[in-house]
Amino acid sequence: MAHLLESRLELGGRLDSRSCFIGSGLVVRRNSRRTVCHVGIGFTASDFEILRQVGQQGYYEVTEWEYYERRDPTEPRRTIETSKPAIRLYDGKILSGPLRNTRVMLKEFLEPAYEIGIREAEVYKGLLDIENQREMPISELLGSFCGDHTFQKPEFELAWRRSFPRAGDPPRKGSPWLVFTWEGNLTTSGFASFEQPVNFTDRFFPAKKVERRRQYLRKVMALALEAVAFLHSRGFIHRSLGPASLSVNTLDENLVNLLDLKIRDFGFGSSVSLLEDKEVKKARESGASSPTEVSRYFFADDIYALGYAFMEIIFGSLSESGPGPQTTQEAFKRLFEDVYERNVANLREYISADENYSEAVQFLDQDSFAGWNLISAMLSSLKDINRQSAPMASELLVSSFLKL
Repeated sequence: MAHLLESRLELGGRLDSRSCFIGSGLVVRRNSRRTVCHVGIGFTASDFEILRQVGQQGYYEVTEWEYYERRDPTEPRRTIETSKPAIRLYDGKILSGPLRNTRVMLKEFLEPAYEIGIREAEVYKGLLDIENQREMPISELLGSFCGDHTFQKPEFELAWRRSFPRAGDPPRKGSPWLVFTWEGNLTTSGFASFEQPVNFTDRFFPAKKVERRRQYLRKVMALALEAVAFLHSRGFIHRSLGPASLSVNTLDENLVNLLDLKIRDFGFGSSVSLLEDKEVKKARESGASSPTEVSRYFFADDIYALGYAFMEIIFGSLSESGPGPQTTQEAFKRLFEDVYERNVANLREYISADENYSEAVQFLDQDSFAGWNLISAMLSSLKDINRQSAPMASELLVSSFLKL
């Protein structure tokens, strides 16, 4: 299983132009040739001014050795391999046409991640074929383009390095780019470390501060489950859900009533109907006999991953020491699966002994341990070989914990 990390498609095209600077951003001059194949609007690089780099992403791949031939029992049950930055994110704007001056997020896929870019484009194409994008809880894709030999020109490289000295090498010919409506670059991975605005009444009513944070977390969980339920109801799976793939419009817990959440980063996603034969075969060999059961088999991966994402968000933001190595998904996975063999009661007992996590434990203890029951159901999604007992996202939404 692979996951995208944040640092804190056919996309054929032709471009034959010069490069220059306008303001502080890089601009590639327009020519008349457009992309030959695209998702959404077929852009060219000359349609944009890149204003600044706003982030980069790598990915890590987790190998669960229990699913392969038996290894030496002294070796770890799972290994993790982390990539170098494979995706770069930019704040930009469109320079001409009916969308002139529209602010956009440009997503460039570096050579190790070309396939990730193609997969993400394919998922969006599939979703756009069946639904109005503005009604979907996913980041809004405008279109795509492909880097051409303009990026290889010496004057372009000089301009790039002068404007973006810390971005690394300039884009390459053939690199896929996806263009999104600018919706900010906030994700739930940043909530725990976000400095909340001062509320002077908290000095007199400290319980209100705690309750605001709890309400924000509950709404994030509910919105994330609603978004996953939407994807699954349309036959799509994400396959790399984590805090960094949950995009939000605010991290301010005072604005919980305005909070909106969308899923992004579909580079490992797919329509269940387009999965490779070997994957479907694995599901059928595990006991999933009907198309519905095969779908449920793969939906369980998303529920399982989202459960660990919730654990990271909750414990990172409610622990006294804040987020750290002990509040990551992988840390909880080792505890829950390797140490306590998927027994959430024993996991809770262990965690509750550490005062650093007392606020998080109390949060999940509410309504007769409703939070722990929700998390347990999600983390246990893969416990049965055929995964048919795994809860659906829509079923988890009725949890009393989300309605407190």
